[in-house]
Amino acid sequence: MLKPGGYFLVTTPFLVRVHNIPVDCSRWTELGMKHFLAECGFPINEITTGSWGNRRAVIGNLRRFPKGFYRSLKNESNYPLTVWALAKKGTE
Repeated sequence: MLKPGGYFLVTTPFLVRVHNIPVDCSRWTELGMKHFLAECGFPINEITTGSWGNRRAVIGNLRRFPKGFYRSLKNESNYPLTVWALAKKGTE
């Protein structure tokens, strides 16, 4: 459904600690998302991934909604709240 050279953007929630022993690519980690999209036919060198989150944000989402937005925005790559990928479809 995507035109050759078109872009696909996907975001997913992620509320569990990343554990790279030896790799963690069967869940929606950055590496997992990259390999999943490659298996779906996107050239791996045309896939960019990213994530954001931290321990305090994960804990905050498991509790009542905080009053005010005064929490840390520091990114901790092992505690993502969201993971995203931008992939470009091949031109063939």
